Amino acid sequence: MRSVLLVLLLAPPALAGGGRNPFKEPDESEFFKLDDKLVTVASRYAQSERKAPNIVALIDADTIRDRGYRTLGDALRDLPGIYSWMSREGRELSSFRGVMSTDNNKVLLLVDGVPWYDGVYTHAWVDDYLPIHHVKQIEVIKGPGSAVYGTNAFAGVINVVTFSGEDLKGGRARVMGGSRTRLDASVTAGDTDEIAGIPISVSAYARYFTQDGEAPDFTPRERPNLGGENPRRGLAVGTNVALGGLKAQLHHVDYRHKYLTSEEEDLFSIIGGDIDMFGLNYHATIVDVRYEAEPLRGLRVTPRIWSQRHDNPGMYAYWGIGRTDSGSLDTLDMTVVDTQKDTRQWGTSLDSEIRLHPDHVSAAGIGFDSITVLDLRDSEYRNFTRTREDTAFRAPTGARLRNLYAYGAHTWTISSAVEVTAGGRLDRRVPSNPTDETDADAFRLFASPRAGVLLAPTPTFNVKLLYGRAFRHASVRETLVRNEPGPDGIYPFSNGTLNLRPEQVDTIDAEMSIEPNEQLTVRVAGSYSHIDHEIDKINPPNQYVNIEGGLDIATAELEAIGTAGPATLRLAYAFTYARYGSVGPYADRVQFEFPPHMVKGNLTLRATDRLSSTLTGEGYSTRPRAVWTPDAQLPDGRPFGLLHLAIRMKDIGPKRVFDIVGSVRNLTDTSFDTAISRDEINRVGGDPADPVPRYPLQLGGFPRSFHVALEARL
Repeated sequence: MRSVLLVLLLAPPALAGGGRNPFKEPDESEFFKLDDKLVTVASRYAQSERKAPNIVALIDADTIRDRGYRTLGDALRDLPGIYSWMSREGRELSSFRGVMSTDNNKVLLLVDGVPWYDGVYTHAWVDDYLPIHHVKQIEVIKGPGSAVYGTNAFAGVINVVTFSGEDLKGGRARVMGGSRTRLDASVTAGDTDEIAGIPISVSAYARYFTQDGEAPDFTPRERPNLGGENPRRGLAVGTNVALGGLKAQLHHVDYRHKYLTSEEEDLFSIIGGDIDMFGLNYHATIVDVRYEAEPLRGLRVTPRIWSQRHDNPGMYAYWGIGRTDSGSLDTLDMTVVDTQKDTRQWGTSLDSEIRLHPDHVSAAGIGFDSITVLDLRDSEYRNFTRTREDTAFRAPTGARLRNLYAYGAHTWTISSAVEVTAGGRLDRRVPSNPTDETDADAFRLFASPRAGVLLAPTPTFNVKLLYGRAFRHASVRETLVRNEPGPDGIYPFSNGTLNLRPEQVDTIDAEMSIEPNEQLTVRVAGSYSHIDHEIDKINPPNQYVNIEGGLDIATAELEAIGTAGPATLRLAYAFTYARYGSVGPYADRVQFEFPPHMVKGNLTLRATDRLSSTLTGEGYSTRPRAVWTPDAQLPDGRPFGLLHLAIRMKDIGPKRVFDIVGSVRNLTDTSFDTAISRDEINRVGGDPADPVPRYPLQLGGFPRSFHVALEARL
């Protein structure tokens, strides 16, 4: 209520054209315009999107519905500089500004500020794992975030902010149906009250979805899968409770999907791909409790503790089929893999925010986090036997990775047009296992500084100049899963080691935005990044190492948003050039996974206040793959473009409580293929420079699909 009153008090002089100081609005509600929105992802406290010391994009709940987004990945793929694709395990990935990872662990995903990733690969979930329609807004940083959040905030940070009781003031129910028998049903409710003079806010959600397919075609070595089927299903529940300064949240997810690369050319393989018989399962429970106290005027202190249990059991089958010269079945070999990946994470921190003077804001904190292996192993059952054979893919039960950190930052408003911010964070992984060698590279102290200047001479023009360093610690998979090499010196499974330095990226960012009039906004941005100590698998000998030579990435973005009557047009272009250094296994090669050129846009037409339609387009250039396979087995990725259409009718019915959204993804049913990673090239064997024939798995994009959603405010 205080913020609303503040806006109303400030509105008359703003509307009358009076001057405003964008840096001196109290309570960080520095609205350059009345529709500016606040984000917390950049500094852990509320700031306007324009003032945040990062390149920030904001996607609100109305945009999610207007554009027919079904998943977090749908929303991210609409932003310039982000490329969405899918791994052979069936996980959707989003790569930021040329920084690639098949485990999606160079982007940090937060839900209401809580890290949300598995404990083995630290994978950020951007697909159906999260219920997007319980989301108030999605805050996205493109660029380094380790100075605030530490590991994995390497190329970007995504903070998914869910609805609070104050946002909802009631309930909502939603059901969506569509292609490939997709069904998605959810309910959300929340409200506020007072108990003995203490304000209380409660919100809760529940969601179940299932689909039989509607996703990519995998053709491993030219063997087709079953009609592009990619079955998945999930259940998610959660709650947020605020009682005065005490805040608690609980999220639980059960999720299941299919391992996509099982060959499916006959009945036996089709059975092996049945999600009810063979699939990957995910059970995650996250609890976060914090208390916001203000012991002194201008000082806010927040102690916090959080915990996550992530259990990822699974089972998938490999089939070996021998045939006679006449083509009849001769032999049938089957291997069933039983995989267990169960970890527990927890952390605690003490964060503070100091505002002793209107021109000065400081933030600081200390913390500790830990990952413990509860069960991490693969077992095999071969040729229809009941005998379990343990493989070399395993990590010791009880093994731990622990980290201590401290951070601090200060923002100084020098004048009405200039603001400066600087700070950094120190992280040190702590030896925690009997076999840990304290001088291993994994235990080096790492510093993540950042600095920035914001120039805002007028309310319609501003410039950001930023520098930041980010890092990613090697994951449990890359450090604790260790095995012995075979007689040929090749490890049977990718071998982990503690002699891995953290991946490091140094980035310089610049952004300028200008609003020449109320109908037009133009944004220009550019960045340069240098990556050192990138962690990758080298085959042979199939072991994780720090890549020599480094990777240089230059990016540029141009975005314009214009409004004319009922139409709003947004166009964005992003250029990315990434090249490896002159030494190392990828010397002087241009990175081929990320498209150098991307064009994205939206055209929204609002026929009335209740009826709108949005046409979304995305186009991608050729990805220069051929240089990576001298035998020409991997041609350059074809350029392609996609169109998506959404139509929304809102506030309909006698009481105006219903919304209907109809959407078509891939409107023209375009056939396309998405990223192929270095991991796929190296997986078959041999050094990338060695012209040994290799045929990576080709991953085709999703076909056309139709969906209709009905949402009711209760």
